[in-house]
Amino acid sequence: MLVCEFYLAPRVNYGNYYHIDYGFIIKNLELGRLVMHIYHRLSSLDQGESIRIKELLDFEISIPDEDRKNELKKFIEREIFGMFDNIHTEKDLLMELKKRDHLNDIPLRVKKYFGLEDADEC
Repeated sequence: MLVCEFYLAPRVNYGNYYHIDYGFIIKNLELGRLVMHIYHRLSSLDQGESIRIKELLDFEISIPDEDRKNELKKFIEREIFGMFDNIHTEKDLLMELKKRDHLNDIPLRVKKYFGLEDADEC
C-alpha cells in the first residue's frame, strides 16, 4: 500500500522562497529518518516552465495572487496529480522506478525492498 503526499516547504536562508515536494510512502517499509521513500520536487523538464515555477514560488517576486494561484494549480495538477493518478500500488511504483536512467536518488532501503539490482551500490 502507498500513501501519496505533497507539502510546501520553505528554503532556509533563501528569503521568502518555497518549493513543493511530493512523493510516496511505502506503508510496509519503515521510514526511519526519511520524510518519504520516493520524493520529487515540483519542476519541469522544460527550462522555461522550470524557471516559471521557481518564480511562482518566490514570494519576493511581485506576481498577482490570482495569477500565482492559477499558474501553480496548473503545474500541480499536471505534474503532481498526473503522477499520483498513474501510481496506485507498489507494483506501479516499481515499474516507474525501473523506467529511470538511474536510481541515485532512491534510498538504499527502498532499493533493497524492491530487490533492485544496484541495491548494494552506494
